[in-house]
Amino acid sequence: MVSCAIDQYNQSRITSSIAGNLKKNITLEMEKRFGQLEYNVARPSFQKVAF
Repeated sequence: MVSCAIDQYNQSRITSSIAGNLKKNITLEMEKRFGQLEYNVARPSFQKVAF
């Protein structure tokens, strides 16, 4: 019974670690994309218009 509780504890630590890493990766990706969006809005690319 004690070993079962230890196994469950270790499994929850692994799951928590994976979830924490995913959260960090998603946050970094969102910051990167939001930063790129801000850059594109601040510096719009002007298209050449042929008359």
